[in-house]
Amino acid sequence: MVASVVVALNEPGLAARVVSDLIAADYPVLSVPDSLAAFQVLKATTRLRVLVTSIEHGAGKLTGLALACSAKVKRRQLDVVFVDAPQLAATVQGIGMFLSTPVDHTEIAVQVIRLLTADIRCPAYPHPTATIHWYRRASPPEG
Repeated sequence: MVASVVVALNEPGLAARVVSDLIAADYPVLSVPDSLAAFQVLKATTRLRVLVTSIEHGAGKLTGLALACSAKVKRRQLDVVFVDAPQLAATVQGIGMFLSTPVDHTEIAVQVIRLLTADIRCPAYPHPTATIHWYRRASPPEG
């Protein structure tokens, strides 16, 4: 299965609008109804670049955090966009971009397209107006 983007949001209407925006922009995208379905798709998808997921998916289902972490085991460069309530932002800090609800579907699509077209990759992709701190690894000691 070939998809650049997988969308697994707990709001079906929002997910449908995001998918529609990305298809209109000519990106291969797949929408799934929940995190368990997303997990199955992630195992079978070969060219996934961005995962858009809610953090909370309901009782008895994988959280978006668990879904993202399991997907990143095989795909270290996978970009993740979490979309959920503002109080959940701290739970995914350093794993991906966080957009707090309520958020417009076009904002989600714009952020996904930025990730797909970015030349520079960094671990967390903060909001475009945020300050990004770049760190250089210390050189190994000589000798």
